[in-house]
Amino acid sequence: TLPELPVIEGFSSKEYWAYSWACAMANRRLGHPNIERELLPGELYITGLLHGIGKLMLAIHYPVEFSKCISQAREFNLPLYKIEQDVFGTTDTLVAANIMRTWHLPDNICNGVAFYQRPESAPPEYRKIAGLTQFAYGIADMSGIGNNGDGLTLDISSTFICQQSESQISQPDVREKLVREILKSLEEKATSMTGLSPAPHPGRAEKEDVQRERSAVKKRTPDKANEKGLFARIRRLLTGN
Repeated sequence: TLPELPVIEGFSSKEYWAYSWACAMANRRLGHPNIERELLPGELYITGLLHGIGKLMLAIHYPVEFSKCISQAREFNLPLYKIEQDVFGTTDTLVAANIMRTWHLPDNICNGVAFYQRPESAPPEYRKIAGLTQFAYGIADMSGIGNNGDGLTLDISSTFICQQSESQISQPDVREKLVREILKSLEEKATSMTGLSPAPHPGRAEKEDVQRERSAVKKRTPDKANEKGLFARIRRLLTGN
């Protein structure tokens, strides 16, 4: 029902929705009872799906200004929301949250979207859903499925939820296994669900190579201290260690 999206370099409706689908699927998986018991998978899915809906609104109503934001974010390697704040005096997430409140969506979803870029700034009761959505956003970025216009890779090991000691995701081994599982699922379903195949992404090819290398390394030695080169780099990418 949205108006047709203007032509904006680095931002298209199909790429945007593909990325949003990947974020939604990843976020829903984080709501599995063996990971997160307090949040509903359905709420996590909708939060992931609509996390960037404000971008569409800005692109439709202010295409010139929004195009400027995308180009500057890439030029200066800055998060898009920081450029939006300078240009619009607000961010796409706050625009999205206000719109979603008029749709009478639950507060959990509205605040998860409003604060997923900065979960630490959310009211305490909404930090978890914002933090999980930030983490899911990072996985969507790693997947190479679609493009939401941000143009900035997120280090998932530095995300808010990974810094919370009570969260299972803060445990490197749990996080690594979970991310690998979600990426595999997204890759298997991406083409049929979005019409787009995962595109090459920084770290993605290395990740696939390292999974093959990991099997060989495990046969050679169980000692993590002996990990070197590509294998060590991908472990640092996923675990922060």
